[in-house]
Amino acid sequence: KRIIVVHDIMFLRQEGLDRFTRLIVTRQLPASARKADIILVSSDFTGQDLVDFMPELKPKIQRLYPDLSSDWLKPVDPADISRVQAKYLGCRPYLLYVGNFKPHKNVDLLVKAFARLAQERQVGDRRLLMVGGDAPNLRRIMKLIHEHGMTKHIIIHPNVSDFDLRGLYAMADWFVTASGYEGFGYPPLEAMAAGCPVICCPCTSFPEVVGNAALEISSLTVEGVMNALRQALSMQPAEKLNLVER
Repeated sequence: KRIIVVHDIMFLRQEGLDRFTRLIVTRQLPASARKADIILVSSDFTGQDLVDFMPELKPKIQRLYPDLSSDWLKPVDPADISRVQAKYLGCRPYLLYVGNFKPHKNVDLLVKAFARLAQERQVGDRRLLMVGGDAPNLRRIMKLIHEHGMTKHIIIHPNVSDFDLRGLYAMADWFVTASGYEGFGYPPLEAMAAGCPVICCPCTSFPEVVGNAALEISSLTVEGVMNALRQALSMQPAEKLNLVER
């Protein structure tokens, strides 16, 4: 018996793949999938995405949601939260992004939207803290931050331990992502587990992960992200708490 796991098929949706790589991946997946008895997918979205690519696979597909380790479900010690915040941001309030900087993550939109709100004096003393990144795209995003004069307001930390990350989620005003494609999406789940309200676009697998407990980005444009951030930053404490409780 053969079982294969498909987390997403972003590699088939990606633009910019060289012809040789695209040829390999478009042959390798169908060959593996046809031989498999069961295909495990990480979300209903990924299952449907795979069926759209190869309709004959539908009877083999079974969804198996990923999980968080028990450490993520424990309350974060307030002393750890304060220590982590002081370590990374000097106790300033912040919005948090976690993930790589590949084009489909739309980190460019976050940078541009936050920069415009900062220039309009709508973010107060808040910072945008971005945890993660990836070598091919890190320089591009750092250049964009510099071009918008945001080097003191948008901070990147490529490597953060899970222990510190839990504290950063717990202390953040909001977790925000403008990603346009996720096979599952761990960061919003981690944020919610730490009691951090989430801002995301209700596309691909996000509705399965966040349900009705997130503030929606209506469109993946600079204006769409700005509108969501404005709404978040002006939200009354009781309304924000309602999202957290959901």
